[in-house]
Amino acid sequence: MAALLKPGAVLTGFFFLGSTPKGPPFGIERNELEALLTPHFELVDEHAVEHSIAVFAERERWFTWRRV
Repeated sequence: MAALLKPGAVLTGFFFLGSTPKGPPFGIERNELEALLTPHFELVDEHAVEHSIAVFAERERWFTWRRV
């Protein structure tokens, strides 16, 4: 994503946090997500996602990242 987005561009989306070795769905640990993105992006905002389907409940987050 860093190669596709110019500095100042925004990356937003739903992220499913937590290990899921037998997915789908496939999640990612928060520290792994941050390790992938923070060299190129800064976290601007995040929100818990309400009304998720059961498989995502309490583990789905909406993130907004800005390309540095």
